[in-house]
Parts: sequence; C-alpha cells; structure tokens
Amino acid sequence: MTPQEAAKIANTFGERFDKIEEFILTASTRQLQGFIHLIPAHDNIRAFQLARISLNIRLAEDAANTAQKLSQQTEQLVHHSENLTHQTDRLVRETVKLTGFTKWVFWFTVAIAIFAAIQIALMFFEAFHQYQKSPASQQSAVAGVKERSTQTNQTGQ
Repeated sequence: MTPQEAAKIANTFGERFDKIEEFILTASTRQLQGFIHLIPAHDNIRAFQLARISLNIRLAEDAANTAQKLSQQTEQLVHHSENLTHQTDRLVRETVKLTGFTKWVFWFTVAIAIFAAIQIALMFFEAFHQYQKSPASQQSAVAGVKERSTQTNQTGQ
C-alpha cells in the first residue's frame, strides 16, 4: 500500500482502520513520513499519533544501528591506530640503526681513503727512489761493460 492510499483510507473514517495499522507497521520510514504529511492531524488523531510513534521508533532504531556501526568502526580505527603506532616506533628504531650504520660506513670509507692516499704516496716515493737509483745503476752497468770490454780487448791483444 502506498502512503497516498493509506491517507485516503484514514480520511474516510471507516472500519478499515486495521489496514492503516498494518500499513503503519510495515511501511518504510519515508512512507510513514509521506503518510503523516498527507493526513490532517486534527481529524485523524489516532492514525496521526500511531504514524508519529512508529516513525519515531524507526528513526530511533536507525540511529541506534548507525551508532552501533560507528562504534564498531571507531574500535577498528583505534586498533589500526595502535598498529600504526607500533609500526612507527619500529620504523624509528630501524631508522636510528640505519643512521648509525651509515655513520660507521662513512668513517670506514674515510679510513679506506686515507689508507689509499698513504699507499699512493708510498708508491710514488718508491717509484721516485727507483728512478733516482736507475741512472746510477745504468752508469755503473755501463762502466762495468766498459771495464769488461777493455779487459777483453787487453787479453785479446
């Protein structure tokens, strides 16, 4: 039954009030609201009052259901927030560890760079020292060859 049909029955003042009660008990919230707007409050005080009471009960039930859903979702949100807090704490701890590791790697890299610089300096020092020895060695080798050749020349003559 539609709100218009129920209002028409309510406005006829007949023995069909049981149909109006059935409509009021089974109608949706929107249908009850439409029914209330279609009947005059002063002529059908009983139908109007029943419809208002039924509408108020349905609105209260809807509000209670909505409050229950909101409460459940709030509890879920609190649970997720707690999990997020724990994960954030863990992330902070891991970040502190990573920062310490990064500092350790930095100082290790500095030490390796210093060691490499020392190795390069030693290598250049040794190469320079060998270079300085090299002409003297060559001169002594040339002198040795000249001595042998003069000895060979002298013995061969």
